[in-house]
Amino acid sequence: MPAGPPPPTAAPAPPVCPVQPTPQGWTRLELAELGLIAAGGAALPSVGAEWEWAPRLGAALGYAAALVLGQGLLRDLVRLAREGRKEPTRVLPCLCAETSLGLTTLGVGVGLLCLGIEETVRLTQVSLTVSVGALLLLGFLAKDYVLVLRKERDHGSVRIG
Repeated sequence: MPAGPPPPTAAPAPPVCPVQPTPQGWTRLELAELGLIAAGGAALPSVGAEWEWAPRLGAALGYAAALVLGQGLLRDLVRLAREGRKEPTRVLPCLCAETSLGLTTLGVGVGLLCLGIEETVRLTQVSLTVSVGALLLLGFLAKDYVLVLRKERDHGSVRIG
């Protein structure tokens, strides 16, 4: 019986993302931002008596996008005020995940408004508080991620992870 080819010893290495993570703990600014998110979430219910708000879906998406984009802008302005403008250490064809999420949501919201979709979203004081807190937390978590843009002809063979 003829022997077949020897079994492969190792699988080929997956493509490596050009952005390598930097292991570090949270900075004081990040902890302060988390504290402000928590304090805002705790303070919002105490604004007044129970109330309800029912914006159109497109407008609600626009407000959500403005919140995430505004959070990123405020974070960038604080960083610029503290550290000044830095020279880039590397050039990547990429998009900030937080900005990409905010602009996409804004585009969908504007599109729904332009199409005249009248569907409303009923938000109570509690649901608005939870929604704002979740959006701010999502913006906080997305701030350190970028979407790398590059052409891959056979992207079906790329393993993510």
